[in-house]
Amino acid sequence: MKNKPLTGQGVGVAVLDTGIFPHIDFDNRIRAFHDFLNNRKRPYDDNGHGTHVAGLIAGNGKASGGRYKGIAPNAHIICAKILDKRGNGNVRDVMDAIHWVEENKEEYGIRIVNISVGTVNNQAKNSAQLVKAV
Repeated sequence: MKNKPLTGQGVGVAVLDTGIFPHIDFDNRIRAFHDFLNNRKRPYDDNGHGTHVAGLIAGNGKASGGRYKGIAPNAHIICAKILDKRGNGNVRDVMDAIHWVEENKEEYGIRIVNISVGTVNNQAKNSAQLVKAV
């Protein structure tokens, strides 16, 4: 019996990052966008990192004729913009986004969460809060 490839079909992936640009490789698979910084309604990415991460996860390769695809090219994407144009953010926005994902996981079929954040060494209290939230 031949193994069927895993494509992410039916799986929602929440990407908490700098946002997401509605690139051709995402087709109509950006199911939700929540901007925790500027409250904008339409997807955007003023840094590019969030779009890059989403492409690694769920890009379908349309722009490259199928040559470059993400690991789950049929997954749908739920994006929470928590980082600014410089890639900076704060623990409160991360924690609010995690809570938002929890509240909306059934509606959007979220089964995976990717969080692209880190902290600096002098923020031990914030790091502990972040680890606990995750």
